[in-house]
Amino acid sequence: MYGTRHNFEKNLTTACESPAYSEKVQKWMECADALDLSCTTAWGEESFDAALHWAYNNTDGSEVQSGSYLDDAYYVTRLPVVKERLMAGGIRLAAVLESLATGGGGSGGSGNAYARHS
Repeated sequence: MYGTRHNFEKNLTTACESPAYSEKVQKWMECADALDLSCTTAWGEESFDAALHWAYNNTDGSEVQSGSYLDDAYYVTRLPVVKERLMAGGIRLAAVLESLATGGGGSGGSGNAYARHS
């Protein structure tokens, strides 16, 4: 669909900067403190819920079993979820790294570089 890893990365970056994702980016940044157990728990729960709903269920609603055939529809319908999880993780990681680099101790927040440049 994207051809190369570079094109995929470019697509994710463009999506993160689009108005369509501005509310999601703000939501992801509301709890971007990696030292706050409630934030990291929320991140894990988001991913767990997405996995239960999308990864472990086939397009016909049946449970994906070891050895199950996953058709193209499975991948096409799951790609937006994968993209969104990658964007959320990247934005949160950027906030944590910036905080560490500026002496913030690992907590993200609205003062991060991504929020200022988007």
